[in-house]
Amino acid sequence: MARQDRLNLIRELEALRGARILVAVWGDRINHATIIASDAHAVFFQHLEQIGKVPKIEVLLYATGGQTLAAWGLANLVREYCDELAVLIPHRALSAGTLFTLAANEIVMTRLGQLSPIDPSINSPLGPSVQVPQQPGASQLVPISVEDVVGFIDLAKKEADLKEERSILNVFDRLSTQVHPLALGAVYRTREQIKTLADRLLSFHMKGNKQKEERARIVTRLTRELGSHDYLIGRTEAKNLLKLNVIDVSIEVEAKLKKLFGEYSSLLELGTPYNPQGFLGADQRKVGTFPRAVVETTDLTTVFETKKEVTRLQVQQPGLPAPVPFFQENVSFEGWRLDETL
Repeated sequence: MARQDRLNLIRELEALRGARILVAVWGDRINHATIIASDAHAVFFQHLEQIGKVPKIEVLLYATGGQTLAAWGLANLVREYCDELAVLIPHRALSAGTLFTLAANEIVMTRLGQLSPIDPSINSPLGPSVQVPQQPGASQLVPISVEDVVGFIDLAKKEADLKEERSILNVFDRLSTQVHPLALGAVYRTREQIKTLADRLLSFHMKGNKQKEERARIVTRLTRELGSHDYLIGRTEAKNLLKLNVIDVSIEVEAKLKKLFGEYSSLLELGTPYNPQGFLGADQRKVGTFPRAVVETTDLTTVFETKKEVTRLQVQQPGLPAPVPFFQENVSFEGWRLDETL
């Protein structure tokens, strides 16, 4: 499907929904995945300036995660341009994508639509590290899951039945030998921050003290009660258990949502893992441009892409009788740009 055909499909959805639609797809192609990040703010702003202030904007969202504050900032930015916000979820809006979704007055999920917990992980130079496989002496930092830290402490208190202050202090001492105390402090701040951000996004449409307890219930559910960050929340659970404002739509709207997302999935090759050998084929050297994320309205198309040269080399490894293939990748451009050719 060419760009003009996609735009026509967006216009059909806009007519059915009575709103302007902004598509935001962060691809999760294996080895070419992208995440919600602060570099998208300027892109969203450019699109929203073209739309202008309107009664309602709907964001067709696909993302498997990203930066918490980037999602927070994007949600606030979109709300500056509309009185009501809806989020359309054809498939995944996970982690930071779920956080963004909390700002919406209404949510449309297909049968395949998924949300997730919003408990964050932090990357700290003071965090724990692990050995890199097959690279002696090399190590890499491990992200610290906020809820894993809390889970360890809860395990000690509940399962080991620790009640005395000295016993609990011993648990903290043991934890701080594995995770730097300053990193643990960052964990606490991040945990408090995500609760505040989620509550404030919900307050766009769940206003006043009457709904304060309901907001707190939703936030607690998404940050503490689902057991694993990988937990997937389908449409029925989001509507009936979380009690988010997930609305039913016509078969026609759902079919068009799935069709439109399918086009972006094909454009970004989400179902095909990237590997340099497959890209080169029989060639020794090849230059390629890879679209990895898209923000699109009927006015503009902006693509996050990587342009790189891939070269096949033969490298002699110590202890091996024959050279082994090695692929060198030199990136000449990576970022967002307007592109009306896709």
